[in-house]
Amino acid sequence: RNRKKRRNKLASLGHVEMIDVAGGLPGYKKLVDQALDWKQVWLAETGRTSAILKEDKTCRFLKSLEEGAVALALMIDGKPAAIEIGFVQGRHYYSYIGSFDWDLRDYSPGKVQMEEALRWAIKNGIHAYDLLGNPSTYKTHWSNVDIGLASHCKALTVKGKIYESVWKPVLRPLIKQTYYRLPVTFRKRILLPLVGQGRALEA
Repeated sequence: RNRKKRRNKLASLGHVEMIDVAGGLPGYKKLVDQALDWKQVWLAETGRTSAILKEDKTCRFLKSLEEGAVALALMIDGKPAAIEIGFVQGRHYYSYIGSFDWDLRDYSPGKVQMEEALRWAIKNGIHAYDLLGNPSTYKTHWSNVDIGLASHCKALTVKGKIYESVWKPVLRPLIKQTYYRLPVTFRKRILLPLVGQGRALEA
């Protein structure tokens, strides 16, 4: 019922459809640019940051991909409203990054796009729609399988040992958990002056 309401609300803005553009085809690079720009806006508006997504080389790398790469774009009257960049390998699809037009946030374009992406996956014979690591509430809502992830770190220096035994398992999770308990407006005030607002907000 909620999905239908979201879809109908978004449809009030115009004709809604989803397109898929494979890496290397016309329009793919432009969708990658738009997806990353929107992601920077979302990060800033929610008081978050991502050093990887701010790197120009990340954008260049994603735009250079061809075989297996795909941009899934939810369109309203021919204009993107939400975009997902992912990778197909066999019958497995990896959802790498999703973003949406912040101005349309009250219409839930990202949620509608994800629903359409699942339909696309089923239609194309995809058996696994993988939301990757980094636990999140929305991933829990959309998933029916939870796979545990493990990592191994071998310290070669004293600094590496501190990183392995103190920073990564204890301090970083504690700082992150405490930080995200703060109100969004407060996070934006203390975070953005420190890390910058990202290329999307400078444009």
